[in-house]
Amino acid sequence: MNSRRAQVEMTFHWIYVLLAGVVILLFFVGIVVKQKTVAEQRLGTDLTQILESIFTAAGVSESTKIALTTSGFADETLFFRCFDGVTEYGFVGKGSPITDTITPLFALEYLKGTQLFLWSLPYRLPYKVADLLFITSPSVKYVLLGDTAQVDEFIKEAQTEAETHFSLAYEHVPSLDSLSVNPNLIIRVVDFSGTVAVSPAGTLLAKLVDAKTVRLFDLNSDKTTDLALQAQTTEAPRYIKFSPNGALLAVGFVEAPNPPMLAAEAVNFVAVYEVTSAKKLYETKFSGAPRFSPDSKYLFPINTLINRNLYDASTGKVISSFANTLANCAQGGNCGTTADGGRIVEDRYDVVDYFIAGGPETVIVFWEHTITSIPPGVVITEQNFATAYKNVRTQESYVEDFVANKRKFPFLGYAGKDLSYGTGAPDGSVFLLLKKSGGLALHSAKDGKALASLDRFTLK
Repeated sequence: MNSRRAQVEMTFHWIYVLLAGVVILLFFVGIVVKQKTVAEQRLGTDLTQILESIFTAAGVSESTKIALTTSGFADETLFFRCFDGVTEYGFVGKGSPITDTITPLFALEYLKGTQLFLWSLPYRLPYKVADLLFITSPSVKYVLLGDTAQVDEFIKEAQTEAETHFSLAYEHVPSLDSLSVNPNLIIRVVDFSGTVAVSPAGTLLAKLVDAKTVRLFDLNSDKTTDLALQAQTTEAPRYIKFSPNGALLAVGFVEAPNPPMLAAEAVNFVAVYEVTSAKKLYETKFSGAPRFSPDSKYLFPINTLINRNLYDASTGKVISSFANTLANCAQGGNCGTTADGGRIVEDRYDVVDYFIAGGPETVIVFWEHTITSIPPGVVITEQNFATAYKNVRTQESYVEDFVANKRKFPFLGYAGKDLSYGTGAPDGSVFLLLKKSGGLALHSAKDGKALASLDRFTLK
């Protein structure tokens, strides 16, 4: 009996020793893993700071080509992002990124490999105003479309330099029909001949071939599909854009030539097509730059004060339409009296600007409120007709819902020229504003209340 009890006690003793050993081992393993993570983050930050120094030096050297060996971090992925003039880059998941508002960098969103190519080119307007730094890698191939002087200039500038081992991969093709797809290379199409658009997933490229055809290229194969425009307009197609979900393609038409409108992406006529079936869903007169809502449900114009219609993106039905002028009292009417006894002859509101803060449900609309009156004792004559009236103008702004066609709440403290970018939370509870000064402001989408702000947005 005593022997059996001793065996049981001995068994529990060893189980206890084993459990204690596992706990101690896990404790030290956790410390090692944590220290490894900290070391990797620190190394990522150090490497990013070294790259910053290299990029800065390369960017200030005009017409410089550098082949940078990256064997030390060849397995890591570099990322590059830009929001309204603020560049951010670093290693994915490792270290703190660099934020730069000075050096103009151009690169793919992600780069990985044993080499980076740095190419500095002067930007002239017409005299040199800056040096632009292009960052790429041997795994990126540039496809040049068209036969223009710009193509010849690109080829001349991109010549291989043996002493620096700089060798940019490019191909000059007359059309995308002759493009051969290499799955081992990232293809970047530089179109000098017309208008192109790439689907959000990066699998389709749409090219405006001529006034009657948009050609869809499957970037994962050699398959092409022609989309016949067949729009009932005499204007020329000049603008194409995919919806965020990639299911729709909007084609904008303007009178040709019309450079000022092209620069603003503004069009006079829009036709929307279903990508999978290449079928035209609808067409409509339009004024402004066409923009899809983030959920691809709506189509609406920006950069215009002429047309503020909100369209159903799939059917073209006008969901709501906002007037740009609201009159409390029509011109020439008897609209009451001023505090000093003058007669108010007009009381009106005019839209001077609007800003998409978080989609069509959250739009900041800037109004000018004008009260026109005749001062007491003034008699209107033919001689004083142009100067007898007194105009008092005040600025007002509101957050409006273009979908529900209603004004939600007053929203003061900003002017349209102060804002660069706006985005809304997926659940619609808040919206974030990026100011041109570099500041951030987070507001409630329910009542506009300021929730948080930064005077200057930087990442360390």
